[in-house]
Amino acid sequence: MVEVTGVRREGSSLVGRLMPLMTSLLAQPGPATAHMLSALAAALRALPLAFRQHARTLEQAAAAGVMAAGAGDAERAAAGALLALLPRVTGEWHHLRLD
Repeated sequence: MVEVTGVRREGSSLVGRLMPLMTSLLAQPGPATAHMLSALAAALRALPLAFRQHARTLEQAAAAGVMAAGAGDAERAAAGALLALLPRVTGEWHHLRLD
């Protein structure tokens, strides 16, 4: 990843404002859920440290998406991809829990 001055700080600010909206939308799955999970995964790849304080919330939302009874293949795949990226947030592979 290329380091650009100010991007991490601005990214953290944006993540802080968007996470409440994203988690509330993820709690009500719909046709855009897979796209929303993919967008979160892309942002997490680009700025993993910006999501540090939201790691647990992301973990719960992604795990719920993987295990949701009515989820389609696209939603499960997107949720699984997001779960797989969470160790980048904390730098710890043992972070993943499905409780």
